[in-house]
Amino acid sequence: MNRLALCAACVLGLAQPCASAEYHVDTSRTNDVRFYSDAPIEDFEGATRLIDGYVYWKGDSLRAGEVYDTSEVYFEVPLAALRTGIDLRDRHMRENYLHTDRHPYVSFKGKIDRVEPHGDTLRVVASGKVDLHGHQKDYVMNCDVSRADGSYRVDAAFDVKLTDFDIEVPSLMFLKINEIIQVKVSFYVKRAA
Repeated sequence: MNRLALCAACVLGLAQPCASAEYHVDTSRTNDVRFYSDAPIEDFEGATRLIDGYVYWKGDSLRAGEVYDTSEVYFEVPLAALRTGIDLRDRHMRENYLHTDRHPYVSFKGKIDRVEPHGDTLRVVASGKVDLHGHQKDYVMNCDVSRADGSYRVDAAFDVKLTDFDIEVPSLMFLKINEIIQVKVSFYVKRAA
């Protein structure tokens, strides 16, 4: 009987899933989301500290060369929180172009494709969809990830083409701004309790 119990315990032990890691955005840290716009008359940028989301993978920590086929990545930014430094421009951006009353968030949902060594950090390549202004587009994100006081710091930069998301390209005195907006994010994720 003891052998049967021991065999059952071994089989059950092998059937249990391996450890997994779930990290959430650490909203107590200084996070930063910025966009940059080139305009013929004036360049400007917008920013917010508000970003939320999570990342999940099987295993206890990120490692180069591991397989992350069951991973999940989701992050979102409230568009009404973006500030450019000019209240009137912010209101026009929210009401006339981003329509934040109907489309309050921009989000990225996907999975980790691979993790590679990248100098003193790791390069995490994630693929998924950006959802903006009621439209979704496939994106591949290259993120530099480093350990930071028991958490991870994530840095990424990518371009958003406004017309891909049916966003009218604003104009300043008959000159349209660049339809390509540069986005940079820097935020921290900590292990979920």
